[in-house]
Parts: sequence; structure tokens; C-alpha cells
Amino acid sequence: MLTANDVHSYYDTAYVLRGVDLSVNEGEVVALLGRNGMGKTTLVRSIAGITPPVVRRGRITWDGRDLRGLLSYQIAKRGIGLVPQGRHIFGSLTVEENLTTTARSRANGGGWDLDAVYEFFPRLAERRGSRGVHLSGGEQQMLAIARALMTNPRLLLMDEPSEGLAPIVLAQVRERIERLKGGDIAILLVEQNLGLALRLADRVYILGENGRITWHGEPDELDNDPAAKRQHLGV
Repeated sequence: MLTANDVHSYYDTAYVLRGVDLSVNEGEVVALLGRNGMGKTTLVRSIAGITPPVVRRGRITWDGRDLRGLLSYQIAKRGIGLVPQGRHIFGSLTVEENLTTTARSRANGGGWDLDAVYEFFPRLAERRGSRGVHLSGGEQQMLAIARALMTNPRLLLMDEPSEGLAPIVLAQVRERIERLKGGDIAILLVEQNLGLALRLADRVYILGENGRITWHGEPDELDNDPAAKRQHLGV
């Protein structure tokens, strides 16, 4: 279980997160919504131990252990995978090299390996020898997700996985995330696509202009509350 309690994060003197509280339970999908610039990516980076930002106050715990002060690779080794905003694949490496570079086996065997991710994303199997820079945007997003799965995470942080995708590719990515849902991987999903987030999530948080969570509930509650969507999301 992931918990963020009273998290305060800064970029130098810029005070972004001002007391965020959030939790993700085993096996569930939690969506984090909010207008642009509210600090959603800042929270993801704070959890993953990527600096900047700097967490100056609060606790971020995973399985009851405090993540603050750990380096990003140490956090990854504890079972937290990241699909970053903008994909950030290794453009000079082939698809297969991107995947094997981050591969980590589970202690008890099984889990995600090349065969599993190629079955999950058949297009990547077809493109396994292509360099990342030559992939389409949709293929790069598939690779970013597959690369994170190759670390065999128990928690997957997904930052704007639908960004810039054509509708047909978005449908494919959505279907893959749906297949992950209910398994042994919990997901924190940061999204601007409200329809996608409401379809996938078990619970929803909204991060507001005050750098705090301004709404929390189930997807159906938000979907059936036009006033909340207008107030917190400008929809």
C-alpha cells in the first residue's frame, strides 16, 4: 500500500505541493486528476524519488516503509515502476534493448519478461529491432509501459499515458491498462483524459490550485456531479 501524508514539495523556492494526502491499495487503480500545472507530475516525481522536486515535509510510505531520502533506483528496487510523462524511452536503443536494460526478475520467479511483454504488446514484437527514435508516438508509449512492466513492479506510476495518442492507439493502450486492472499491480494513473480516468479508476483524487487534494471519491460520484467537475476540473 502506498500512502502520502501531508506531503510538501518544492522546486527551489516554488512551493507546489502543500500538504497532499493520498493512498493506493493493493491491486486497485487510483486516478489523480487536476488542471494543468496543479502539481500532478510533481507528486509522481516525489513518490519515485526523482529530483527536482524536493520533499521538505510529510511522509511517503510503501508497504509501511518510508521512501523519503531514498534514491530513485532504490525506490524502483522496492517494486515501484514509472511510466513518465513524455515517454522518455532511449531513442538510440532498439525496442528489445530498451526492455532488457530495465529488466528485473521477481524474487519468486514468473512475472514479466520479454515473452510476456511481447504477448501483451504484439506490435513491439514486430518492432523489436527498431530503434526507439524510429517508433511512432503510440509505439513509444507502448514501449514506455512495457519497459516499466519489465521491472516487475507491484505499483505502477503512469503519468499521462494517453497524451498525444491518436484515438485508435488510445483505445489499444486503454485496453491494455484494463487488462492490468484487478491483477497484482496497483496503478496510480495521472490523466487529463477524464473519460479514460473514470473508466479505469476504482477511486479518484483531484489536485487543486492550493496544492492539496480538493476532491476524493468514486468515479461514478464524480461522473454524476457536474458541479464538482466544473469547480475542480473546469469541465
